[in-house]
Amino acid sequence: MPRLKNRLHERFAWLIAEGLDRKAAYLKLCPHVSDPGTLGYKLYRRLDVKSRVAEIQCEVHSRALMAIDEKRDRLRQMIEGVIPTKVTKRRDGTVEAVFDMLGRWWRMRRWRVNLTVLRQ
Repeated sequence: MPRLKNRLHERFAWLIAEGLDRKAAYLKLCPHVSDPGTLGYKLYRRLDVKSRVAEIQCEVHSRALMAIDEKRDRLRQMIEGVIPTKVTKRRDGTVEAVFDMLGRWWRMRRWRVNLTVLRQ
Protein backbone atom coordinates (compact mmCIF):
# COMPACT_ATOMS: atom_id res chain seq x y z
CA MET A 1 0.00 0.00 0.00
CA PRO A 2 1.44 3.40 -0.87
CA ARG A 3 1.71 6.26 1.58
CA LEU A 4 -1.51 7.94 2.59
CA LYS A 5 -2.34 11.13 0.71
CA ASN A 6 -3.07 13.08 3.88
CA ARG A 7 0.22 13.71 5.71
CA LEU A 8 -1.55 13.92 9.07
CA HIS A 9 -3.04 10.47 8.54
CA GLU A 10 0.31 9.03 7.46
CA ARG A 11 2.11 10.43 10.50
CA PHE A 12 -0.72 9.20 12.75
CA ALA A 13 -0.34 5.69 11.30
CA TRP A 14 3.41 5.75 12.00
CA LEU A 15 2.88 6.90 15.59
CA ILE A 16 0.30 4.16 16.20
CA ALA A 17 2.65 1.57 14.67
CA GLU A 18 5.44 2.76 16.98
CA GLY A 19 3.25 1.97 19.99
CA LEU A 20 1.50 5.19 20.97
CA ASP A 21 -2.19 4.99 21.80
CA ARG A 22 -4.73 6.85 19.69
CA LYS A 23 -5.14 9.79 22.06
CA ALA A 24 -1.40 10.35 22.55
CA ALA A 25 -0.70 10.04 18.83
CA TYR A 26 -3.36 12.57 17.89
CA LEU A 27 -2.30 14.89 20.70
CA LYS A 28 1.26 14.78 19.45
CA LEU A 29 0.13 15.72 15.94
CA CYS A 30 -2.44 18.37 16.94
CA PRO A 31 -1.75 19.63 20.46
CA HIS A 32 -4.34 22.40 20.16
CA VAL A 33 -7.49 20.22 19.85
CA SER A 34 -9.97 20.00 22.71
CA ASP A 35 -10.78 16.26 22.49
CA PRO A 36 -7.85 14.28 21.04
CA GLY A 37 -9.25 10.95 22.27
CA THR A 38 -12.37 11.14 20.15
CA LEU A 39 -10.59 12.52 17.11
CA GLY A 40 -7.88 9.86 17.40
CA TYR A 41 -10.53 7.17 17.65
CA LYS A 42 -12.34 8.45 14.56
CA LEU A 43 -9.12 8.63 12.58
CA TYR A 44 -8.05 5.14 13.65
CA ARG A 45 -11.41 3.71 12.57
CA ARG A 46 -10.78 4.71 8.94
CA LEU A 47 -10.07 1.66 6.81
CA ASP A 48 -7.13 3.21 4.95
CA VAL A 49 -5.45 4.26 8.21
CA LYS A 50 -5.96 0.84 9.81
CA SER A 51 -4.51 -0.98 6.82
CA ARG A 52 -1.55 1.41 6.70
CA VAL A 53 -0.87 0.81 10.42
CA ALA A 54 -0.93 -2.96 9.82
CA GLU A 55 1.45 -2.62 6.88
CA ILE A 56 3.88 -0.46 8.85
CA GLN A 57 3.82 -2.87 11.81
CA CYS A 58 4.49 -5.82 9.51
CA GLU A 59 7.46 -4.01 7.98
CA VAL A 60 8.86 -3.01 11.37
CA HIS A 61 8.55 -6.57 12.73
CA SER A 62 10.30 -8.07 9.70
CA ARG A 63 13.17 -5.59 10.13
CA ALA A 64 13.46 -6.55 13.79
CA LEU A 65 13.61 -10.24 12.91
CA MET A 66 16.33 -9.58 10.37
CA ALA A 67 18.28 -7.63 12.98
CA ILE A 68 18.01 -10.54 15.43
CA ASP A 69 19.32 -12.96 12.79
CA GLU A 70 22.21 -10.63 12.02
CA LYS A 71 23.06 -10.34 15.72
CA ARG A 72 22.94 -14.12 16.11
CA ASP A 73 25.30 -14.57 13.14
CA ARG A 74 27.69 -11.94 14.49
CA LEU A 75 27.77 -13.63 17.91
CA ARG A 76 28.44 -16.99 16.26
CA GLN A 77 31.34 -15.44 14.34
CA MET A 78 32.72 -13.97 17.57
CA ILE A 79 32.52 -17.36 19.26
CA GLU A 80 34.35 -18.96 16.36
CA GLY A 81 36.99 -16.23 16.43
CA VAL A 82 36.29 -14.98 12.90
CA ILE A 83 35.59 -11.38 13.91
CA PRO A 84 36.97 -9.50 16.93
CA THR A 85 34.90 -8.94 20.03
CA LYS A 86 36.47 -5.55 20.73
CA VAL A 87 38.11 -3.02 18.42
CA THR A 88 40.00 -0.10 19.93
CA LYS A 89 41.28 2.85 17.90
CA ARG A 90 44.22 4.58 19.48
CA ARG A 91 45.19 8.23 19.18
CA ASP A 92 48.17 7.44 17.00
CA GLY A 93 45.87 5.88 14.39
CA THR A 94 46.58 2.22 15.09
CA VAL A 95 43.77 -0.21 15.60
CA GLU A 96 43.84 -2.97 18.18
CA ALA A 97 41.51 -5.92 17.68
CA VAL A 98 40.83 -8.25 20.59
CA PHE A 99 39.69 -11.79 19.93
CA ASP A 100 38.33 -12.99 23.28
CA MET A 101 38.21 -16.63 24.02
CA LEU A 102 34.45 -16.87 23.61
CA GLY A 103 34.82 -20.06 21.64
CA ARG A 104 36.94 -21.63 24.34
CA TRP A 105 34.48 -20.49 27.00
CA TRP A 106 31.61 -21.96 24.99
CA ARG A 107 33.38 -25.30 24.50
CA MET A 108 34.30 -25.47 28.20
CA ARG A 109 30.72 -24.72 29.17
CA ARG A 110 29.40 -27.43 26.87
CA TRP A 111 32.04 -29.83 28.23
CA ARG A 112 30.98 -29.13 31.82
CA VAL A 113 27.34 -29.65 30.90
CA ASN A 114 28.22 -32.99 29.30
CA LEU A 115 30.12 -34.03 32.47
CA THR A 116 27.16 -33.20 34.69
CA VAL A 117 24.89 -35.23 32.43
CA LEU A 118 27.28 -38.19 32.59
CA ARG A 119 27.51 -38.03 36.40
CA GLN A 120 23.77 -38.38 36.80
